[in-house]
Amino acid sequence: FIYFWPNFSLNIFPGGFATERWLPRGPHHSELVFEYFFTPGHPDADGIVKVSEEVALEDLTIAEAVQRNLAAGIYRKGLLSPRHENGLADFKELLTEVLSGQPLRP
Repeated sequence: FIYFWPNFSLNIFPGGFATERWLPRGPHHSELVFEYFFTPGHPDADGIVKVSEEVALEDLTIAEAVQRNLAAGIYRKGLLSPRHENGLADFKELLTEVLSGQPLRP
């Protein structure tokens, strides 16, 4: 995966790639748009799309549960895994910089 600030990623795999765009649609809703590109006759195109969309649905379910808990005041904050969530920590820092008016780091 290659991530581009603020809302685009590229997933490269043998015989193709996929793009992901996160589009804000309001203060409480975003849309995730996938586009897949395969070499002609790719033997597992359907399987790759299926797995990708299953993982996205799992992520959505988790994100929605976290948002409900934040809105209810049940959950305040948590620790990110330094082993698995470096990208998320970096994104959070970039977002904090933007929202606080700081210039983005190079």
